[in-house]
Amino acid sequence: MAGRQITIEQFVEATSGPLPDPKILKAYDDILPGAANRIVAMAEAEQKHQHGLQDAIVGSHFVATRLGQIFAFVIGLTGMVIGGILIYADKPITGLASFFVPLAALAGIYLNESRQKSGKPTQPAGANTPAAPRDK
Repeated sequence: MAGRQITIEQFVEATSGPLPDPKILKAYDDILPGAANRIVAMAEAEQKHQHGLQDAIVGSHFVATRLGQIFAFVIGLTGMVIGGILIYADKPITGLASFFVPLAALAGIYLNESRQKSGKPTQPAGANTPAAPRDK
């Protein structure tokens, strides 16, 4: 056995994506005529399905956002109207509270959402930084 060397060669080919390599498609078509067309049609149908799902998600997000804005406006306006009525009815403290609390709540929600969308941290700077090492 001395002096004898065995060499093993391995070839690996990998593809990614919805369609196989054209050589593999041709091999499918050679085995079963029309198989390549069916595979391409299947990939096209899957892509159309995925795009439909994505469109539905984007559309529902738009509707949810718009409804949230409308409901926030109605709630804020209702609180402000009630506050105005209470102030007119000679209840100034209750009226001012009813006027400004919904306004402040909506402003706080808006500012919080704006901060999250801009990517700014919501906690103080340095809150997650490790402490400096101490000398002993």
